[in-house]
Amino acid sequence: MRARIARKLLRRLERHTPTLLVGVQLQILLNLAARAFHAPGKSVWRHAPAQALREYAEFTVRCTLRGGANPDNLYREAFDLGKRLRRLTGFTDAEDIERLIFYLYRNLQISMSGHLPGEITVRKCYFSGFYTPEQCALMSYADSGVISGLFGGGTLTFTERITGGIKSARPVLQEESRMSGRAKTAVVIGTGAGGGMIAKELQGKYQVTILEAGGDFKPLSLPIRQLARFRHSGLFFDERLIRLLFPNMLVEKTRDIVMVRGIGVGGTTTLATGNAVRCDGALKALGINLDAQFEELYRELPVTTEHQKNWTETTKKMYAVFGKMGLCPVVTPKLLNAPQCVGCGHCAIGCPTGAKWDARALIAQAIAGGAELVTGCRVSGLEIAGKSVTGVHARRRGKTTLFHADLVVLAAGGLGTPGILQNSGIPCEKTLFVDPVLCVAGPLPGFGQDKQILMPFISQQDGYILSPYIVYS
Repeated sequence: MRARIARKLLRRLERHTPTLLVGVQLQILLNLAARAFHAPGKSVWRHAPAQALREYAEFTVRCTLRGGANPDNLYREAFDLGKRLRRLTGFTDAEDIERLIFYLYRNLQISMSGHLPGEITVRKCYFSGFYTPEQCALMSYADSGVISGLFGGGTLTFTERITGGIKSARPVLQEESRMSGRAKTAVVIGTGAGGGMIAKELQGKYQVTILEAGGDFKPLSLPIRQLARFRHSGLFFDERLIRLLFPNMLVEKTRDIVMVRGIGVGGTTTLATGNAVRCDGALKALGINLDAQFEELYRELPVTTEHQKNWTETTKKMYAVFGKMGLCPVVTPKLLNAPQCVGCGHCAIGCPTGAKWDARALIAQAIAGGAELVTGCRVSGLEIAGKSVTGVHARRRGKTTLFHADLVVLAAGGLGTPGILQNSGIPCEKTLFVDPVLCVAGPLPGFGQDKQILMPFISQQDGYILSPYIVYS
């Protein structure tokens, strides 16, 4: 339905294009170039098409002369634009996409003939009067990105360029199926530590789609003291009601334990205290050496103990007491950009300054590489053909969708993953490992532990750790 409406609209626009639409198209392209080159943008959309086109050409010339331009940035920005146009129009047929491309380039005074995918001929290009061959080669990354994004893959190369003294240019869009077989696709379920890391690693080798049941993560903005007033009012007689104030925190109860996890981009890493404690002694005793893996993680993640400089006097005294008791305390390594930490004590309800690292950083890297993130998408089960998983069934906005994939990675967490497996007919053992937290507290006026990074130091014991911690419930 969407493609049919878009097809009719395109036919009308081919007959008559409002001047405002050309201005909007040039504004979108100018904004794209400004982001890619990290340059301040400008407004051109209200200008007449000839003036807007000239200003865009002059703007991109200045951008290319700035130096240090990264063509990958230009390609990624343009590829994302192409993908958005593909979703907006609903076009999947090569003939529709080719027609749209020819129309959009006609608005830029670039005339094309031929067929896509394949070789096309550019008979006339407005920008050949502005760009040097080097500038043309750089800006062609935008052409490659937009066209590849619209086609859902492929590589655009130029065998000839008008700026090279030749009267026509010949770009060639080579389909993935002609380069290395069909472009491989992967679906990653979950955006937590596991899902985020694997999505970042797979993107490029595969075209990755990341599915997340929740939405974008937002820290709890309510001050802790105000939260305490709600607790004392008796309105929150059940821990699970916290979701009324904090939708990204899901609390579930069994007969013996309350379990908390994050629902949203970043998974439970957004609610964790950011500890980077290495606890693989038992594995080493079994002969499993993870030194190389930990070294790689230390290079990848911002692990630091610099937060010790900002400890409160109370925390310093507690650290000294631990030492006198023979508990051998050590400063907790944290996944943290220490200079940004303001010591607000909000580590477990969402860091408001972005000082604490979480898996959203990995998701952002995957998206920058071309991955697609779909939020509010609850996976119900796997599509299985024979002994192979060929896709994922998910429900979003009241509709069930099947995401086909060559590779499916199930990283929905310790509670989410077993449910998806069982719904898919794959039996799971009735066992579960959790990290229980036992809080022992007492009143002490002026203690100020709520204005301190959580778990600033730890004492490792046999099978458990001791650490200062504030529980908000």
